[in-house]
Parts: sequence; C-alpha cells; structure tokens
Amino acid sequence: MISLKGKTILVVDDEPGYREVLSDEFSFVGATTLLAASGNEALEILKNKKVHAIVSDIRMPNGDGVFLLDQIKKADSALVVVALVTGFTDVLPEDIYNKGAEAIFSKPCDMEALIDKIYSALLPEKERWVHDFKRLATDFVIEQEIETLGKVSARVLSIGRGGLFVAMENPPAVNTRVAFSITLTGLQKKFMGTGVCRWVRPGKESGFTQGMGIEFQDLNEESLEIFLAALKQKTPTAYIPKE
Repeated sequence: MISLKGKTILVVDDEPGYREVLSDEFSFVGATTLLAASGNEALEILKNKKVHAIVSDIRMPNGDGVFLLDQIKKADSALVVVALVTGFTDVLPEDIYNKGAEAIFSKPCDMEALIDKIYSALLPEKERWVHDFKRLATDFVIEQEIETLGKVSARVLSIGRGGLFVAMENPPAVNTRVAFSITLTGLQKKFMGTGVCRWVRPGKESGFTQGMGIEFQDLNEESLEIFLAALKQKTPTAYIPKE
C-alpha cells in the first residue's frame, strides 16, 4: 500500500463533510492533514506551516481554488504539489495545468487515483519519471524533428514541469496513452518517453494552436537529463503548457 507518512497535506473545501472525508483518507495512508474552508484561509495556514501538497476544491467563497493556485505558484512554481477538485465542467483542464496544478479531478474523486498522484508527484525526478524504460503498449505515436528542446518554437512544442504541448491537426482523445520520439537534430539525440493525453484543443477558435497536452509517465534516462537541463534554463510555472 502507498504510504504518505511524513507528508503534510492541506485539504481546502467549503463543505465540512467533504473536508473530513478527504482528511480521513489521507490520514489512513499516514499523512498529516490540515484543513481550510477557503483559499484565503489556506493562505493563512501556509504562512506558518510547511505543506507538501494541497488538495483544493475549485468553487469556494472567500478565495476559490484557482485564486489559491495562482498565489501558490506565484510564490514558487514547484514548492507545493497542487491537485484541484471540481464538481463543475466549466473549468478547462488546459487552463488549470497551464497555471501549474499537477492534477485535476472530478468530484467525488477517485481517492486511490488522487493518493497515487500525490505520492508520485512528491518523488524525486529520477524515481518519478525513469523506470526500467520500456515502450509499453500505446494507442498513439508522435514522431517529430526539431532543432533543440530549448529553442523550439512554441507553435511546434513547448515543455512544462511535468509534460509538454504538441501542436498537431488530429490529436487523439483525452486519456489516450501516447509514445513520443522527438529528434533533437542540433544535439543528435532523441527525446523519448510515454505519457497520457490530458487535454485536447481541436481547433483554432480560441486563438491558440491546435494540439494536445501530454503528461509525462516515463522518460528514458537520456531524455530525463535533457528535460532537467531545459528546466534549469527556464523554470516554467506551467505543469503542462497550453501553448
């Protein structure tokens, strides 16, 4: 069983009953929990408490979850893992990931998946993204050729703290598992891995390029080194960029 022993999780929700449900679930796997009823209350707690992860509702009075996310990522984009939970469908996943959240779940959320996500997000990078790398069965394959990962045009590809945006005309459906192989011609290397399509932008009506956001699941060791080197040049707020 996954353990979150030694981790502190701040649960933010204006529904007392749902706060308690989440708190009990996290306590069961060893975590210490703190509770807040709003985004502003959560920010006050963060002034005095060290927190490893935040699980917050989106729709709340006195500071909603998006406001809370913006304030946290403005302070330090990678300091705290943030997972947002919503019972509404009017929030675009691409916006939430672009603002820096590591995950978005529908309410009532799958607690096993939520705990697994937090556990994974708190691992060191080499444990989080590099395993005995194998091309697992995937439904969709992306192959592109670019100059370098650091200088590529955002209309082709951009990279965040946990995934990438790929521009393409016919992206797969959300939750499709994808394999990607991006040839970095300037470095004579390939950026390879597997991931999951977290959001799709099917057209240009919004003014943004058509494409999809991919969350990394596995990177081979060479690709991880390329990825970490790119992040050192510029630390993005976005977990998965929208453009």
